Amino acid sequence: VLTLSDVVFDGNSAEQGGAIYVLSGTLKLAGEITLCQSGDTIYNQGGSVQVDCSALLDGGVYRRAVRTKFSSAYMGKGSVALDDTTNYTKVEANNDLFSPLKLSDGEKAVLYYIGATLYAMPDAVIFVDSPETFIHRSIMHQLWNTIENMRPDCTFVYSTHDLDFASSRIDSQTVWVKSFDPDSMSWDYQVLGKGKELEESLYLDILGTRKPVLFVEGDSVHSIDRHLYQLIFPEYTVKPLGSCNKVIESVRSFNSLEQMHHLDSWGIVDRDRRTPDEVKYLRDKKILVPNVAEVENILMLEGVIRAVARYKHKDENLVFNRVKDAILDKFAREVKEQALQHVRHRVKHYAEVHIDMKFRNINDLEDHLINLVDEINPRTMYEELCREFHIYHKQKNYGKILQVFNQKTIISDSNVAALCGFTKKEDYVKGIISILKSNNKEADAIRRSVKACFGLNPSSPAPETEKDINQQTE
Repeated sequence: VLTLSDVVFDGNSAEQGGAIYVLSGTLKLAGEITLCQSGDTIYNQGGSVQVDCSALLDGGVYRRAVRTKFSSAYMGKGSVALDDTTNYTKVEANNDLFSPLKLSDGEKAVLYYIGATLYAMPDAVIFVDSPETFIHRSIMHQLWNTIENMRPDCTFVYSTHDLDFASSRIDSQTVWVKSFDPDSMSWDYQVLGKGKELEESLYLDILGTRKPVLFVEGDSVHSIDRHLYQLIFPEYTVKPLGSCNKVIESVRSFNSLEQMHHLDSWGIVDRDRRTPDEVKYLRDKKILVPNVAEVENILMLEGVIRAVARYKHKDENLVFNRVKDAILDKFAREVKEQALQHVRHRVKHYAEVHIDMKFRNINDLEDHLINLVDEINPRTMYEELCREFHIYHKQKNYGKILQVFNQKTIISDSNVAALCGFTKKEDYVKGIISILKSNNKEADAIRRSVKACFGLNPSSPAPETEKDINQQTE
């Protein structure tokens, strides 16, 4: 019988100084460690270790705090409860208490993982062999995100065959173990550098996860895209490719081979300064385009800001209104510059399309180039955009401004980090990632806001048809 009130353990070997404490009761774990009713002695395969249990006496603050965390963290259908009359741990489901012995292997594994982590010593290194064992794929990322958040002081080392799980660990160092020769006791392995693209053979192995693929911009380390989208779209294997052109080409190529791998593929690119026609073209090609200019602007969505403010116990109305005023002022000062950049993009796009025509001779090409300025009429385009942008500012249309405002420093300029209680921009971004990993109500609010920015149903990972894409709100 697993009695949490009686046994505290961190999963390390007792003979190696592992922190295992016995208050009373008997527990035999996996046939290797026998904990006997001897107060503070652990018998381990014939050896014994004396440990100090004074800090964990019945009624101690530490044990009560850990017990509370244990109960709130359990991810089964029910919860963990402690029977105060018998001091035995029980599981509650449908208002019915029953012994943990009746749990499935997966539920027992979850119970053990959480308990072992909570009772680990401070700053421990926790080794997890095959974290996917007995755990359903639909909850695995959520489970380990939750467990890691319980003990941010600890270092987690995973040994796994699930490459999708390995790639989902943020700020991690990955070692690819290729083979092992038992005769020579030699390992063939490769330390994958941070930000380095996975080799083709490893990428092909990832296809074995049988999850649809979501190609995004940026790299694996420094850009926001991968860290954000893998938590917004956990149903997908998120693959950063660098430039938007690589994303577009990879989606096209991957989907052209769908009969071979039977996996769906989508892409996400920034809106930047694309026209509505350009956006529609991309969406028709299964490229998701947000209704804001850049990924940084996604973090400035009203729903995201309000959720972060609530999480940090700030006045969400005060925080958002101050951020909105700061963005409006910044945009007003840069209207002409922003309009000019939009004109530059449109002229470049128009020229690329129309110069790509066939010409009979050099004279035809020269005549075409001379007439191109009159065809495009950039000054009229610029003046129209300036008027349009001034209207957005006058109407305080925060959503439209986020759609056309390309400014990489928008998070810093808005002072949203300080208003939400963070020291700097990077802390604000990390705060959003941390909230999303916690899967609380504020995480749900952020996901709803981001998915709405793509025109998606909050319960759906991606549009199911091209018609859905074209119906996204401009």
